[in-house]
Amino acid sequence: MTDSVPARLEFARQRAAGRLAGVQWIDGDLDPARPDWSQSERGFHSRSVVGMLPLAIQESARAAHSRGEPTLVEGMQLLMAETDWLVESRSMLWSADSPEPRLLVSLVEHLGLDATLHRYDPTRLQRLVARLKPWLARRGEVVPALSLLQSALDEQPAEAVGGPDQLVDEVLACRSASWWAARGAAKVKPELRIESGFVRFQPQQGLRVHLRTEDLLIDWSPGTPIHRGLLRLLPVWCCYRVAVTREPLHE
Repeated sequence: MTDSVPARLEFARQRAAGRLAGVQWIDGDLDPARPDWSQSERGFHSRSVVGMLPLAIQESARAAHSRGEPTLVEGMQLLMAETDWLVESRSMLWSADSPEPRLLVSLVEHLGLDATLHRYDPTRLQRLVARLKPWLARRGEVVPALSLLQSALDEQPAEAVGGPDQLVDEVLACRSASWWAARGAAKVKPELRIESGFVRFQPQQGLRVHLRTEDLLIDWSPGTPIHRGLLRLLPVWCCYRVAVTREPLHE
């Protein structure tokens, strides 16, 4: 038999995994001496309501229970068990060990981690919550974002992220005039050309292109999707600047 803390944790984990359907998991023993919030080979025992009843009803209920006959008292215990256990484990509701992982949707989405990342999947939600602290401590940085993707979701962008302040083979993107002005566009004379199937605009020689703090250089391989989930872990003002230095993939 386990004591209350491990029993609550085991209840939360099994319920989150969907293994507590029906009432077979409930230990409806009517013995008032049974420890509350415990687990045994017969299941999870919350608390016996027998001790709160008049003595004559207690004796009658236990006698019927020992004969294998159903009683109203036992029915009440079966009816109340799940609610009782949820209340008892309420301190874990917003944790990685939540017995109701669907509640974690509002928690992670409050931090900007939308359905692109969690997909309403209980396991993904729990793993995200379990690994939020290191990411939150350095929120806005690329390395912690990539680490969260890999450790919590087992995902790794196919494109190479980050790199030097020297943009080479950048693909032309439609941006506002103010966006380009902030990056010294007035000093750059574009040389539009088509190379490897993409429009390039930077001079091929002798130009060092300025990257602002919010610019994120990625080296993309055509034919593979750009990982959109990474942007959800970075500030909303972050901008991808896409370079293609690798040959397109051919089927």
